Parts: sequence; C-alpha cells; structure tokens
Amino acid sequence: MITITIGKADATTVDKVTLTSGMVKAVSVAFNFSEEWEGMNKVAVFSNGTTTIDVNIDEVDRCHIPHEILAVPGKDVTCGVYGSRGDGDTLNVLPTVKCSLGKVAEGVDPMGDESVTPTPSLVDTLGNIEQALDSILAIQEELIGGAVA
Repeated sequence: MITITIGKADATTVDKVTLTSGMVKAVSVAFNFSEEWEGMNKVAVFSNGTTTIDVNIDEVDRCHIPHEILAVPGKDVTCGVYGSRGDGDTLNVLPTVKCSLGKVAEGVDPMGDESVTPTPSLVDTLGNIEQALDSILAIQEELIGGAVA
C-alpha cells in the first residue's frame, strides 16, 4: 500500500512499492488528509504522462491505482487530489500538486485471457445514475400511473 499525505495543497509520499505493467487492483493508495479537507468530496487523479484517470476516494480515504495507468512499462506514475464542497457562491475547490509514485516496471505477460473491465470514469458513474433514475421513474409511472412532478 502507498500512503500519500495531503496538506492544504501538498501531496507527498515516502512509501514506494514496485509497480508493474499488468497489475489490476493490486496497489491500494491510502490518503492522510489535513484538516482543510474535512467535509470535501475527494477525487484522486492518477497519470502516467499519456493517460489520466480520476478515481473517487472512498469513505476511509482509499482507492486503487487504475490498471490503465499501469499498462505501459517505463511510464512515470503521478497522483494528485482535488476536493470540493458547497456550490454556487459557497463553492470551495482545493487541488494539490502531483507526487511521484514511481516508474512502471515491465511485468510478466500472463497466458490466456487478459481482458479487464475498464475503470469507470466519473462521467460513466454519473451516466449510470441517470439511467437508474430513468428506470425508477419509468417503473413508478407504470405502477402509479402518471408522471412524477
């Protein structure tokens, strides 16, 4: 596990683990946030210089490095975090700098099926929520009759 300490806008780590191409949900990242981050929605931003993927940080301040970031050997992996709370005039957004998690080493190539489901993006997640809401409203209309205001 990699631990990243998040100050107001700083992101630092002293934990280095070997990252290899082909890893899937193999490296957890734990975040230690300063008090400025209380009550914020937190998103980790992982990049390998070519690909960047946003991942929601869970309620215990953890997530996994997306496998797409670890797909290509020789790439340097970085991570930063942004947080937000409020909306409109009360919107507060706080991004950090990026910190280095190391270089992706070449992993062995497994025999057989290498297919892996892509990590869902935040847009994909919102799309699924909208589809679920549409389904719920359609069922409610079917059962009760008439649209809901």
